[in-house]
Amino acid sequence: MQKSLLTLDTGFMSYLYQPYTILLIAAAGLATAQLLIVLRYRPTLGTRSFAVLMGAVAMWAFVTLFEVIAQDLPTKSFAGNFKYLFIVIVPVAFFIFALNYSNRLRRLRRSQLIMLSTVPLVTLAMVATNEHHHLMFESVQLRHGKDLWLLSRTFGPWFWVHTAYSYGLLLLGFVFLAKSLIDSPRLYRGQVISLIIAGLTPWVCNALFLVGANPLPHLDLTPFAFSISGLAVMWGLVRYRLLDVVPIARDVVIQNMRDGLFVLDNDLRILDLNASAGNIMCRQPADVIGRRAEQVIDWWPPASSKTRPDAIGLPAMIEVTRDKVCRRMQVTESVLHHKERPLGHLVLLRDITEESRLQEQLLQSRKMVAIGTLAGGIAHDFNNLLMGMQANISLLRLETDPTGYSREKHKRIEDQIQSGAALTRQLLGYARKGRYGVATIDMHHLVRDTLHVIQRTNKHIVVRRALSATTALLDADRGQMELVLLNLFVNAVDAMPKGGELEVATRMVQHLELADQWIDLKPGRYLEITVSDTGVGMDQATIKRIFEPFFTTKEIGRGTGLGLASVYGAVKNHNGHIRVTSSVDQGTTVTLLFPASEKSVPTPCDSLPPVLPGPPNGKQVLVVDDEAIILKLIGEMVQSLGFTPCMARDGREAVRIYVERNAMIDLVILDMVMPHMDGRDVFEALRTVNPDVKVIIASGHGPNERSEEILGLGPHLLLKKPFTRNALSRAMATLLGASSGTCRPATTPTVDRPGIPH
Repeated sequence: MQKSLLTLDTGFMSYLYQPYTILLIAAAGLATAQLLIVLRYRPTLGTRSFAVLMGAVAMWAFVTLFEVIAQDLPTKSFAGNFKYLFIVIVPVAFFIFALNYSNRLRRLRRSQLIMLSTVPLVTLAMVATNEHHHLMFESVQLRHGKDLWLLSRTFGPWFWVHTAYSYGLLLLGFVFLAKSLIDSPRLYRGQVISLIIAGLTPWVCNALFLVGANPLPHLDLTPFAFSISGLAVMWGLVRYRLLDVVPIARDVVIQNMRDGLFVLDNDLRILDLNASAGNIMCRQPADVIGRRAEQVIDWWPPASSKTRPDAIGLPAMIEVTRDKVCRRMQVTESVLHHKERPLGHLVLLRDITEESRLQEQLLQSRKMVAIGTLAGGIAHDFNNLLMGMQANISLLRLETDPTGYSREKHKRIEDQIQSGAALTRQLLGYARKGRYGVATIDMHHLVRDTLHVIQRTNKHIVVRRALSATTALLDADRGQMELVLLNLFVNAVDAMPKGGELEVATRMVQHLELADQWIDLKPGRYLEITVSDTGVGMDQATIKRIFEPFFTTKEIGRGTGLGLASVYGAVKNHNGHIRVTSSVDQGTTVTLLFPASEKSVPTPCDSLPPVLPGPPNGKQVLVVDDEAIILKLIGEMVQSLGFTPCMARDGREAVRIYVERNAMIDLVILDMVMPHMDGRDVFEALRTVNPDVKVIIASGHGPNERSEEILGLGPHLLLKKPFTRNALSRAMATLLGASSGTCRPATTPTVDRPGIPH
């Protein structure tokens, strides 16, 4: 036999030019090309198994080629055994792909894969140890075929076990594909036909080889047949978009839709539904398929309410409760037709809960922006009115006996003016842009002022105060603290629609007293503020979410869900802590903890007698305001202090006057909101003329970015309208160098300092 081998063509390269070797090369090349094409696709269940199948086919053909061109028996035997490593993979991979493609398998579990791999693994063990038991091959010989030497095997019993198992898997795979051929649309039918041709051709060739009906008895034509299989698959990829659009992709998309999908016949019996629809109904598909929709869906209209001839008459919007959560669903109905004949109905339930919530939030956000803009404008105009009243009262005081009967009346009017100013501060709090003007404030005064606002509009609430703290000073932004208190008080009032008690308490505590109650509490003194009500209370699930933005328990239109979220943000931005305790029908208590200030509150300038400036010595004050009445009254206040006012009705006139008289003007009182040129632009123009210009900003707004830029450029001050004659006197004296002690105007806020969060 060895002599016969030696007499064969001495170079195995001659075998590469034989038709059978060319076919094997083509089979291996086509399978490899398909493997590379499949790897470009996004991994899915179908593409993974198809890639494994193509890889096994390519290696099967390649190793068979090596077996054919080998020129000695040991090499041929090794290649013949080694190719079984890929032979056993082919039927398993084909079966899994058929299951995936026909949507018979969602996910291959490890136990299922082990079960499918048991026979192939045993087969590989039998091939490796065949010389000891001959259960796979009883004998292996070398026979001369047509122009080549081939291995001839006599098969043992386990070979037939493996063959039966492999054929069984192939048969089942073809059954699933055939069913897809019947049930699928035209595009999918073309895909299935290409797959059946690809799988059937090598199967038939292998069967012919096993029964001895092969043209070459000792040559297995199965690897050659994979050339035809490769062409069939390529045809499916190019012509029918195989692995681009497949039934499993369609089914997986539908089954994993968040929206519910119902399919009904003309009698409104449920034919199919996806998982989301079952969850919406809280029913299993087996419990509803085949039944009329009105029998199993509580929101389905009765048949008698049907109105368009083919229409069901479903509502456009429904609300369903699932897991104790109400969800809003948009209902879409479309009638399915075939050649103008109605076949059934498709009903889509689209969950628009989040979309509706976001739309409502957007609407509320826009509303709040509009309210903020409106509030800023109202506060500006209202402050001008209050400024006029305050100026008149200040001037009237100069003309009357301060010890007479009118003094008390004047004081009452000024108190009312300050109450109005407090209301405008509430409005401006909503119009702020997140700026923090930190100053030392007395929280007791702030609590009393805010409670006064609440009491005036909620007479059914009994307010109790237990302000026990010896001192209640905080380094904080007054507007932000007002909003914190106002939000907490309003929430407490809303929780007591039929009346109740609102209690506010304060006390000073050391961190050691509370270290076991508060996490990460730093050493120092703290001001504790508690706000308690006797309202409806909350359950624990609600308490866990109350600080989430846009979460609200109020009905639509009454709450934005931003109140407590902004409270939480303001508290944290002031290095504070907040805790809420509540139970249903037992009321709610909110506890705030803030680092106490070590400073003292500046003495309000209005509480001191006015500073009488020295002889004017020709000093002039430029007053700039676009409101004629305010311009006139501030001018009179300036004149009453012994100065000569120069009046400018807008920014352009102010610049013109200052260019002409800057040598005689020692001070400018400047409004910030004006047409043509605002206060910031006017200030820049004045600085160009005189870099040492001194300015008092008279504004109805609190500090903002533009006013703070001015305050940061020199010894300038801000007076918030409405201000008194005394406050104006102190501010002027401070800037002009008069003796005024350490007092600053009470309405002059401290500008932002580094390290304060914005």
